[in-house]
Amino acid sequence: MSWTRMYLSSHRTRFLSFPLVPFDPLPPSPRKAGGAMAETAWELAELFVLRPVLAISFALSFILLSWYVAWRTVLVHVPLVQEVAGLRPKKKPAKPKPPNRGRIGRFYQSQAEAQRDTKLEGTS
Repeated sequence: MSWTRMYLSSHRTRFLSFPLVPFDPLPPSPRKAGGAMAETAWELAELFVLRPVLAISFALSFILLSWYVAWRTVLVHVPLVQEVAGLRPKKKPAKPKPPNRGRIGRFYQSQAEAQRDTKLEGTS
């Protein structure tokens, strides 16, 4: 016998020595026939009802959670979404701007007042 044949035979036995199905040492008794039927019904219900319901509920909850996070973080700040959802606050009425609101306005106002004062003094 060659060494390759010995290796392959030992290699095969190594894989075949592990049972693929759990071994039940006791044979099924006729008394437990109703129990086996109930187990089979529960396995079928779990396979065709419970697992799909859980999978669908997990997927929907994941989608809803993702939408909520996106809404709270990003979408609330988008102007188009604000307009569609009615989230924009109503604009406050604009206040009229004062005529001398800055340094340049005050400068020209003081120049105009000084010029007006000199005209008034010159005519009297």
